[in-house]
Amino acid sequence: METNPSPRYRAVLIGIDAYAQRPLRGCVNDIDQIERVLIDRLGIPPERITRFAAPGAGAASTTRLQSRDPTRDELRAFLDRLSGEVGPEDAVFLYYSGHGSRVTTEVNGQRISREALVPVDCWNDADPQHHRLLYDYELNGLLARIAEKAGDLTVVLDCCHSASVDRGEGERQVEISETQQLPPQALPGGDLAKDVSGLASAAAAHMLVAACRANESAYEARPDETWPRQHGAFTRTLIEILGALDQPLQSLRWWDISIALTDRLKALADANRPQNPLIAGHEGRRVFGGPWARRDLGYALSQNGESFRIGAGTLTGLSEGAEVAVYGAEPDRFPILNSAQDHAARIGLLRVDKAESSSCTAVSVNGGFKLPQGARGRLVRSGEPDHLTVALDPFDAPLAASLAAWGIVGVPPETPGVEARLRRQNGQLHLGDEIYGVGGQPPLASFPGSQPGLAEAVLDHYARYRQTLRLPGRCRDLAGALEVKLLDCPERQISPEDLQAPGFDELPSDNPWRYKVKEGDGFVIRIANRSLDPLHVFVLNCAGSGRVQHLGSAQIPAGAMHVLWDSRKLGIPFYPTVAAERTEIVERLIVVGTTLPDQDLSYLELDDSFAEVIARFPDREMGTRSLSPLVEKWTAEMVTVRIYK
Repeated sequence: METNPSPRYRAVLIGIDAYAQRPLRGCVNDIDQIERVLIDRLGIPPERITRFAAPGAGAASTTRLQSRDPTRDELRAFLDRLSGEVGPEDAVFLYYSGHGSRVTTEVNGQRISREALVPVDCWNDADPQHHRLLYDYELNGLLARIAEKAGDLTVVLDCCHSASVDRGEGERQVEISETQQLPPQALPGGDLAKDVSGLASAAAAHMLVAACRANESAYEARPDETWPRQHGAFTRTLIEILGALDQPLQSLRWWDISIALTDRLKALADANRPQNPLIAGHEGRRVFGGPWARRDLGYALSQNGESFRIGAGTLTGLSEGAEVAVYGAEPDRFPILNSAQDHAARIGLLRVDKAESSSCTAVSVNGGFKLPQGARGRLVRSGEPDHLTVALDPFDAPLAASLAAWGIVGVPPETPGVEARLRRQNGQLHLGDEIYGVGGQPPLASFPGSQPGLAEAVLDHYARYRQTLRLPGRCRDLAGALEVKLLDCPERQISPEDLQAPGFDELPSDNPWRYKVKEGDGFVIRIANRSLDPLHVFVLNCAGSGRVQHLGSAQIPAGAMHVLWDSRKLGIPFYPTVAAERTEIVERLIVVGTTLPDQDLSYLELDDSFAEVIARFPDREMGTRSLSPLVEKWTAEMVTVRIYK
């Protein structure tokens, strides 16, 4: 047994095999294995683990716990009670293994899908036309109340997110065709944490890990010599990875195992039935919960001999010739680029030799090395097609020469086609682009022009910020496939149907911006997929502060629509804010869609604002910079919104 856990854990295990229709055989085995890890590896006292299990007739179990019936009402009531029992010292870990479902219906003239977990009493003999399901809006509300009270919440779901056309044996999904009659639900109240950059990041929510993407199925792996009992493919893979680790599981982060989890699950799955796990939340969070610190994710890296694969490509700034520094699992935050600490933390340096839209290959430029567990990459010099072009006003030849070493091109102010402008006035440098620093808008950042190296650091941060702003111009395979609208969200009672198809008005237009909204007024983001392909959609916010935030993601079937609420609680709109020193701010929402099921754009997030980059600069030590298959399609749209007081 490993050292006693800190913080205090509360674990909930739910495994259901004994369904009246389409029974399963591996779900109770799954939670038996997770139970063993919790007790034997993490040292969690059995009394702090609650188990709901419905094994098949005659099935053996290795559990050391008493089991409750996983009916809909029992699960609802328990989660509701748990929200009143936990406190800030508790880390709650919930593991569900069973069927999942998706109900497709039309609401307010829109085709929408509602996801649900399937309790053991789903099939209702008294009312066969209506099933007992634990719907997403109910579960989200229950989990949100737990997350508000607990120190941390992790939810792992080994089930399907949606029904599938191609059904296979052991597939953990059921298809529900009818429209359910659901009770109305009021918009939850309560104060929400505000963010000076305007909107809230999806990473603020609890951690959610799912066995597959929304357009895929989660399968059961057949027994073999190594695994004599049937298990979910996801759970089996997770247990294998945990079993091979000799480090304390209390400190294990999702980032440490995410690449192995994805690769090994792909290897276990049938090539014709892909299953890609989804990790929603910040991968720096601990696998079993507990205190965690923000962590720079960087690029996902893998190695094949002397060649390296990087999980990003030309769409996000990795073209041929780009250089990527390699770091290990530590430190959590990348050191300031080009500092002595930065060079000391690097394991190696890669140069991209072949780049595609969403991935690239690279070779080492400073000797051979082996990637450690948790290795990450960071762009240190872009390839020539991705160099940021900045107008220097007035032109400053020495500064232009210094910027060249950073992969930034400084040009005279009259040069056309620049992406940013750096204007010197009264000893200050002012950074602007096509929105900020023009037309009466304040600059993105202002800072002393006399500090050597500060302009380079600020422009390097802007170059990373610009990678996201470039996406609408680069993702044109499915031009016009995404229709994005921001809807005004009034404070009123709202039905569950309206959560995904609200009949709200659009925010008012505001030339030259797309929309305007007053600080504190709520809105939601409605995204319609007009293409013939299901799309995995990401919503990013290029905030006026200089941060890039991941607001959320969704799988949207062809011809369907999705409404994105603040990720912390379904039914809570986005509440924009304006920093105290400003009267208004312009946010740029970038909505990206792709046909690829295994993409994750979290590496585009920037936690630091321009102000934070500037404030940290005096502590910097400068060094010397080293010079039928699935068709991949991408689409992206930009929506501008002016937030005013």
